[in-house]
Amino acid sequence: RILGSVTASGMERHPSDLYQHVVARAARKLYEQTAIGPDQVDVAELHDAGAVGELIETENLGFCAPGCGGEL
Repeated sequence: RILGSVTASGMERHPSDLYQHVVARAARKLYEQTAIGPDQVDVAELHDAGAVGELIETENLGFCAPGCGGEL
């Protein structure tokens, strides 16, 4: 069952400002919309043109701590 869906666009930010990363902003919006957190997500489909992008997305969705995406 799909509980929610959001879209977001990138914005100018400092590379170290992970709070404003497009995926982090979209995740916060989705978690607020659905009243769930990352620990309650059973399935997520991610895509990025580069493998490292998917690791960064995994981290910014809150599925793991920053820097730990590769461990998943």
